[in-house]
Amino acid sequence: MSIIPSGSDLLKQLMTAYERSEDAGYMTAAVMTILLYDMCTTIVDEIELIWKQRWTLAKVLYLFARYYPPIFTAVTLRVVSTAGHSVDTYFRFISLGGYITFTTMVNVIFVMRVHALYHRSRKVLLFFAILCLAEFGVEFYISWVVSQETARTTFPGPLPGWRGCLTLPVSVRIHSLAAWTLCAAVGFVFFAFSMWKFKDSLTDDSGSVRLDFLKDQRYFSPVLTVFMRDGAMFFLM
Repeated sequence: MSIIPSGSDLLKQLMTAYERSEDAGYMTAAVMTILLYDMCTTIVDEIELIWKQRWTLAKVLYLFARYYPPIFTAVTLRVVSTAGHSVDTYFRFISLGGYITFTTMVNVIFVMRVHALYHRSRKVLLFFAILCLAEFGVEFYISWVVSQETARTTFPGPLPGWRGCLTLPVSVRIHSLAAWTLCAAVGFVFFAFSMWKFKDSLTDDSGSVRLDFLKDQRYFSPVLTVFMRDGAMFFLM
């Protein structure tokens, strides 16, 4: 039996690849639209609450988290919607300047939050600093391997006018799985530490957990409420 795909199979695979390439462009454009909409609708509050305040590490992290994603998304949208770009440079930018940058940025913010929740405990700070540095080192290595393999197996679209490019980095699947698993594990640790502090807010003087405290907002500080909301959303996403 011949293992060479027939003409109809090849055409079907080609159409599937083209549809996925188009979908990637549409999804990137949708993300860019949401980011710009959010920036436009909150710019007044941002000017008052962020830009007019003194410069701190928290302010720098906020501005980086606020404006780097649109820049990153704009570059990605430009590449997936056109042709003729440097494949090697682009994939290094995606791998080393994309998700690993976002992960590191979010980790720093969550370290500051958990550190504050545990009354600026040095032990908690040291634990999460070591944990996040280890995650960064592993993810940096994996991102470098993935970018090398992805760029090596990249080829232009088979039809004129094909936007973006195609790649077959089959051998990096285990690396990508390891990176995502590690990221999820670290996220779980952040979430668990936040939940433990949340449990303390539901504990009465006798040491019993009182779920009825959930009905009374006086037991929760605004800071703890925000930390729990953002931490839970980040972990679940």
